[in-house]
Amino acid sequence: MILSCAFSRCASSLLIVALLFMFGCESGRQEDNSNSDAQLNSASLTPIKVTEVRRGAIRSWMSATGNVLAIRESRIGTKLSGKVARIFADDGDPVEAGNALFELEQDDFEIAQDLARHGLQAARAQLAAAKIGVENTEREFNRLQSLQATDAVSQQQCDAASDAYRTAQASLASAEAAVSVAKDALALAEYNIKQSTVRSPISGHVAKRYINVGEMLSLLSPIPCFYVIDDSICKVEASLPDKDQSRVALQQETKLTVDGVDNSEFTGRISYLSNTIDPVSRTFTVRVEIPNPDGLLRPGAMARLRILLDERNDVPTLPVQCVVRRNGSSMVFVIRSEVAFAVPVGLGLSGDDSVEITDGLALGDVVVLEGAESLEDGTRVHIINPRP
Repeated sequence: MILSCAFSRCASSLLIVALLFMFGCESGRQEDNSNSDAQLNSASLTPIKVTEVRRGAIRSWMSATGNVLAIRESRIGTKLSGKVARIFADDGDPVEAGNALFELEQDDFEIAQDLARHGLQAARAQLAAAKIGVENTEREFNRLQSLQATDAVSQQQCDAASDAYRTAQASLASAEAAVSVAKDALALAEYNIKQSTVRSPISGHVAKRYINVGEMLSLLSPIPCFYVIDDSICKVEASLPDKDQSRVALQQETKLTVDGVDNSEFTGRISYLSNTIDPVSRTFTVRVEIPNPDGLLRPGAMARLRILLDERNDVPTLPVQCVVRRNGSSMVFVIRSEVAFAVPVGLGLSGDDSVEITDGLALGDVVVLEGAESLEDGTRVHIINPRP
């Protein structure tokens, strides 16, 4: 009897365990089937990324290229022929306007100055003698004229005195001219001494020195002695199509990048617009000036310009990649309850990365950002990025 009761309890326990195991397996199969169905449903939807309509600023730019130039440059030569005695600046040295760059040997110029000074002294002595001669001949002429009234002298003597007086006057005029010439010669000699030291006409730095000490310089040489530039401000000249001439104006903002200067964008403004159109290329020239206080811009580099044409602030915007063209119309796909609906939109100003929305959407509308190319109106979608 005892054994029978024990056996009955054991059998009951085994039955309960078996039932629990069967229930657990069935629940697991149902959960797996639910997960599989969800995965199949997600896999059948089109994956997309979304954004929303926001207020922002739009800037429209025109692109062009040109070469960087210094705002001022000077290829400096010499007004005199001579041998280079000293050099005061070298490549890369900063210079101020009026700083000496080099000097020619002074010996020949000093000798010429001494000769001119002595020539002036001699001319002045001749002038003094000529003045005395005029005074003497004038006095003699006046004396003979007074005597002629009493017939004390002959007419021939008066005529001779008159001729002598006129000759003395001519000698005086010649002596005065000689003094003037001597003064000019001395001034030229002093000017040549001054010009024998060649100075920079502008402030900046030496871009290139072409001469050496002991070198003979000639007035006929086509090669400059120094090349000095002022690149504290740089300029870029670019050619734009004639159809765009009404879209640019003086003081228009311009952005600039150059090769070799990473992660740097410079800001300048248009300082010059050509008044004529090139009849061959059908282009006109613009000049942009860019402050260069750190010297990052280097003359000769190629620059890429972006000229600001128009800007709008605090307007509804979307990234340009949201807009697709269908049947000649611009449209976007708006997401409502996981379904994409094609909505025609009006576009305004277009910038580099975003476009102004003028019609068709409201602020906060969720719009397809990536994946719109494969969508049709009413397509069910699966959003794979966090909602805005």
